[in-house]
Amino acid sequence: MILKNAISYIRKKKKRSFLMFTILTIVLSFLYSALTVLNSSKMIENNFYKASNSYVSIVRKDKNFFTVKSVNNLLEKKEIKESVFNFKTLFKLKDKKTIDSLNSVKRDDIDENLKNLINVNAITNSSKDVLFTSGVFSLTAGRGILKDDKNKILVHEKFLKHNNLKLHDKISLKAFDLTNNSNDKNFKYHDFEIIGTFTGKMAEKHTGLSSDLSENFVFMDYFSSQKAFNLKENEEKLTKLMLFTDSKKDLDIVKNSLSSLDNSMEVENNSMAFSQVIDSVNTIKHIINTFIYCIIAAFVIVLCLILILWLRERIYEIAIFLSIGISKAKIMLQFILELFLTSIFASFVSLILGNFLVKEIIKSIALKDLENLTNGFKNSFNFVTFIESYIILLVVMVFCVVLTSGIILIQKPKKILSKIS
Repeated sequence: MILKNAISYIRKKKKRSFLMFTILTIVLSFLYSALTVLNSSKMIENNFYKASNSYVSIVRKDKNFFTVKSVNNLLEKKEIKESVFNFKTLFKLKDKKTIDSLNSVKRDDIDENLKNLINVNAITNSSKDVLFTSGVFSLTAGRGILKDDKNKILVHEKFLKHNNLKLHDKISLKAFDLTNNSNDKNFKYHDFEIIGTFTGKMAEKHTGLSSDLSENFVFMDYFSSQKAFNLKENEEKLTKLMLFTDSKKDLDIVKNSLSSLDNSMEVENNSMAFSQVIDSVNTIKHIINTFIYCIIAAFVIVLCLILILWLRERIYEIAIFLSIGISKAKIMLQFILELFLTSIFASFVSLILGNFLVKEIIKSIALKDLENLTNGFKNSFNFVTFIESYIILLVVMVFCVVLTSGIILIQKPKKILSKIS
């Protein structure tokens, strides 16, 4: 009977029901969209973290080499998602010519053995190098160096044109030991395939060597560089080891583990960009939290005011129910059912409207460049968060009905009946 009365009231009072439907739809939509972004804050942080290219790196304090063997225990840590090996050195070019700059230092005293040198950054993933991530260099053709590459090289586009080369051509290089030129004869020339070109200008320190110029700077696959220096397994050399993780939490764990390094090693923290951005994320989370509380508070006030006005108009109906023996609890339950039935219809519209609002919120807080995050919202509805939002709505509705109807129903039936006139 209570359910029947609730349905009957909704049908008879169409304007009132539509007004309540509109209010519930708006409130549920905003609750759902705000909670979705708030509950996804971890995903947001992780996406910002990955986009910031944060990592921790290990170098020697004297800027000299260290071996892979000396850091093998660190590489086994489960928190490390990717380790990038760097080995910066010089190679000697055969048959091709390095570029000379009119503005660079000219030296007549350079030994013939020191001519035609190129600056090499042997690396397992060139896209992670700071020269690319900072925008100093940018890829113009082909691709970068990857971990499994063998005998591959990435050159400056001006070097390519200067030597009339094209992609997939090969150039011959041999390792060069600047500290001990007499060892030069121990190294052999190796052919490297050009798989990509880049452009840009880095900060240069001119000493008169051809390797000073950005145009004579190349990226080489790391393991081929070790082979060129005749280094055996466990003897590989590094000038820098870059350690990447999936989250700031994992990065902190890795950094703490680096305290065991000997005094000759130095740890460089490269997560400043993330730290600056995450402050903005925390501000957004605070704003969304405040927004949710404001929505709930406004909903309570508006709903209570509307219910008080409607209950005053329904005093005759309440009196009739009481006179025929219907308990106050059942009368209150009917009012709750009326709102509950209306909210069911509102939930369908709120699910669609809420997801639209989520996308707009993401755009407004500059997350549109994070493709993985926005695609996740575009392609799926977050039903768990929607249920959480709906439960909050129901709790608020029950609270408002109990509060407002209680003001009337707490009175004795005789007093309520006396108010009919």
